[in-house]
Amino acid sequence: VGEMQNGLEMYTSSNVTEVTLTVQGTNRDINKYTASDYSATIDVSNIDSAGWPNLKIITAKPKGSENSKLTILNTNIDSVTVYADYSGEVHVPLSIREGSINKPENYNFSYMLEDGVDSILITGPKTLIEQVSRAEYLLEGEGGQPLKLEQSMVISGFPLNFYNNNGEIISAGKAGEMSSSFIKYDTTSMKVNVSVTTEAPLKVSPLNGSEDCTYDVMISSERATLISDPSVLKTL
Repeated sequence: VGEMQNGLEMYTSSNVTEVTLTVQGTNRDINKYTASDYSATIDVSNIDSAGWPNLKIITAKPKGSENSKLTILNTNIDSVTVYADYSGEVHVPLSIREGSINKPENYNFSYMLEDGVDSILITGPKTLIEQVSRAEYLLEGEGGQPLKLEQSMVISGFPLNFYNNNGEIISAGKAGEMSSSFIKYDTTSMKVNVSVTTEAPLKVSPLNGSEDCTYDVMISSERATLISDPSVLKTL
């Protein structure tokens, strides 16, 4: 509840999404209300600088229960730690790195960001995003699984990893630590073009040949690189 001072915003990595209350009262009063009728809040109005304040949890009985015998005895936690900071934004270099890939043995592939994109705008707590030196998309399947490549594809809305000036990845972090989850960005309008190719033997067959003439045919390469539908490539 309340607003932080000086234009600060609140970020949290405490992972606390709910509070357990122990309530005392008559069966009639207890059964009259559900868990959603109780509230547990924190007051952020006194936060006036960036940092990690520990805030006491404020509980309240349901509205309309003021004259009942309901009493909140205790909570499973008394306070939560939040992160307060100023909001900032910055453009950082963006690149692609090849991760775990599965593809047929005779297939090759290449990838690039469409339209020559080489940076991305990120927003988040100023103290954190000022540490970010670059962003990277790891080309692999979901959950770290190998990406199955049998055809050309376009990928958008992809996740990014962020690195600091020491080349260290900024991780999701533990409670009470800086977290990459605080960093916001949008890749839905960006496209990574992945082109899959294969090679096949190249043969030359003359058309409308004549038995009365002789000729020599020379080609500069014995193989041709093909880009096609996977169902066609598999027949080669």
